[in-house]
Order: sequence, then structure tokens, then C-alpha cells
Amino acid sequence: MAILKNLLSLCLPAIILTGCYSDFNPDDYSTPVLCINSTITAGEPIEVSVSRTWRYNEPLDSAEQEVKDARISIYINGELQECGYVAKEGDEIRIVAESTEYGKAESSVKVPYTVPIDEVEFIPYGVRILEWNKEAYSDQEEYSVYVGFDFEVRLRITDRYQGREWFRLGGDTYALGYPDEDQDVDDDIECPHRSYAILRLGELDYNSDMIFKEHIGIAESVMGGYETLGMFFTDRAFSGSDYEICLRFDGASFEASSEEFEAALLDCGVTFRLMAISESYYNRLNYLWQKNSGIIGDLADIGLSDPIWGYSNVSTGAGVVVAKSVTTYDLDFHDFLKQALEDDYK
Repeated sequence: MAILKNLLSLCLPAIILTGCYSDFNPDDYSTPVLCINSTITAGEPIEVSVSRTWRYNEPLDSAEQEVKDARISIYINGELQECGYVAKEGDEIRIVAESTEYGKAESSVKVPYTVPIDEVEFIPYGVRILEWNKEAYSDQEEYSVYVGFDFEVRLRITDRYQGREWFRLGGDTYALGYPDEDQDVDDDIECPHRSYAILRLGELDYNSDMIFKEHIGIAESVMGGYETLGMFFTDRAFSGSDYEICLRFDGASFEASSEEFEAALLDCGVTFRLMAISESYYNRLNYLWQKNSGIIGDLADIGLSDPIWGYSNVSTGAGVVVAKSVTTYDLDFHDFLKQALEDDYK
């Protein structure tokens, strides 16, 4: 797993909510049960997926996994709501699914409160202009540039709520992007120059903040078995106070090309997403990490440990219902790049 590599998709891909396999026992066929999956986001309508479990060796297409007579009821703070309800922070949500053939399943989750990013500090270092056409900077010729740098970002957050809280950090780079290679060009005219600008974040130093290691067990710490850390954490180290998350990147780069210099080429940066997540979301992420990167998962793969079964907070043990509230912060690299080029041009 590549976390925050070229993109801050930190880590861990988007949460996987499609695990509806039932335990396989060739001597004991288990009756299929309902499977509920839902990722609830504050400010967005609630969507629920209902299917049924199936055995590992049971060949099914997506249509055969559907439960055509499923009836879904959504209760918000104890009251039944109409379809299309928009989730709010603090909502206590209960989802109930019923089927004549497969029975009943239900799950409950609370939508967490947003925790804002109070302050962001961007600290670049090791800036190196690896390639660029300086003449184009004065509007003479075709413009091209390649800037390499390392940097550190410090995100300050404040834990304002009582009780345990869970978080996930993510984000994406933004820039002009690559040229459209599928663009049709008339053979009788000169091929136009395709402008582009690309920002790459390089490699995240996983030792830059120990908070991302709090789910690491003794076995992983001693044997070094983990591949990636996962950008999810709790507030146990800073409950009721503020905390400064430190992220350090090595080998970041900015690359651009155009017929002539335009200031808009430098409009790039990172949009950070701090997600306050439900305990079920945290447990699901931790399960995926244990399965894919933890020592126990590795031992289970070779038969030296019991298999790690999927995490579920649904009454039937199939599926997972999670919730999140998201706050974003745009870290703009324009001024930094502009100053770096001006300093090199002098």
C-alpha cells in the first residue's frame, strides 16, 4: 500500500465495505443472511447497500447477490426518517434491513463531530531547481521547469469533545494536470503545445509523527513486520487538548511545461482532509491493516496463526456501517514555487 505517495490518499485506500463472505465450512452449509454496508458522511444523504452472504465457492454474479425484497428502515435519534435524509453531526443512526427470505439485520452508528484544522505550517527545505528554461520566464520561448524539494507540514488540531475520538487523515494534490493525449488534432495544422503542471509529494517519512504508530503491536515493533502505518489514530494521546500533527516528505517535485510562462501554472498544492470517524470505521481500518501489513496477518497467510476474519458491526456479522465528518484545508504551493524560481532567476 502506498500511502500519501504522489497523492495523499493516505494511505489506505477508500474504505472497503463489500465483505459479505460467510465462513466456509464444506461440511456445514450455513443459511445466507443479510449484509448491510454503509458509509455515512455528515452533510450528505444516507445511502445503504443490502445484499446477502454467500459461500466462498458459490459462483454468483452481482445480480444474484441482490436481495430484491429487502425493506430498509433508517432511524435517526429513535425516529423513523424518509428516504434521502441528510446526516448531521451527532446523529444516532440505526439501520434496519428485513427480508422474507433472509431475515433481519441491523446496525447502529453515531455521526462524529467535525474537528477543524486550526493552523497549518508549511516548511520547505532542500529546494533544487533541477531543470528550467529561464529565457521563457521573461516571455521569450517555450516554458519548462522541474523543481525538487523536501518539506514538512504541521497541522494543529484541537480536541473539543469529551470521550474517545477516532480520526483518519487524507488528502489529494491539485494542479493543472497532464495534457489530454486523446485530443483530436487536424493533420494539416501544427500540433499545439499541451500545457501541464504536476505536483508530486514524494515519500512520506513514517517516523515523522509517532501518533500513526499507536495501533502497532509489540510483535510488529520488535520484528519490523509492518509495511505501512496507516493514517488513522485516536485522541488518547491528546484528549481534551490540542495536538500538532507532523508530516515529513522526501523527494517532492513540481513539473510544468507550456508555450509561455503563466502564473496559473504554479497554482498547485494539497487539500488535506481530517476525518473524525466512528469507532466502527477505525476498527475496520485497523482490521485491514492487521490483515495486510501486520505480523498476525502474515502468519495467518502461511498457516501459523488463526485466520483474521473481517470486522463487522452488523447484527448478522456481515457488512459494516461507518460514519465520518470531514474538514478540509487547502495548502497552496504557489507563493513558495514563485519565490523559489525568482531566487534562482536573480
